[in-house]
Amino acid sequence: MLAGVFIVPNWTFFVELILFVIVLGVVAKWILPPIQAALDERQQAVRGSMRAADEHRDEAHQLDQERGVVLEGARGEARRLLEQARSHAAELREVARAGAEAERGRRLAAAQQVLDAERPLLRVAAMQDIDRLVVDAASRVLGVPVDIARHRELIEAVVAQSSGQQAATAGREVAP
Repeated sequence: MLAGVFIVPNWTFFVELILFVIVLGVVAKWILPPIQAALDERQQAVRGSMRAADEHRDEAHQLDQERGVVLEGARGEARRLLEQARSHAAELREVARAGAEAERGRRLAAAQQVLDAERPLLRVAAMQDIDRLVVDAASRVLGVPVDIARHRELIEAVVAQSSGQQAATAGREVAP
């Protein structure tokens, strides 16, 4: 009856227990150390990778901050250069405007001198042709031919009166 009870140990139990302890010793002595070494090595590699990742993340964050500072400096420099360019362009416009005004003044003065120089010549040319024009106009108004030689005094009086009116008109035009 005792032989069928499982709780009571017999000799096979002790043999199996001794074999289990031997196998456990062999596993602990030769198999477990390389596995444990590989696990430790793997754990060290993971820790090293995590440390390197943290360092790279910190470095990337620092570089990002430096990039922001450099970018802001570049924007400030660009703003300064744009403002300087605008200022320089305004100065160039003012210089060009002043030069154009001076050139305009010189050209107006030169044109006025030319007109002043040519006015007497034009007046003489007009006076030479006016007697013919007066005779033609009088002939048309009267309907009869007019002789220039006979009416020379009358023509000269009309020309003198016309010259006086033109001089008065020219004086009013120049005054303003």
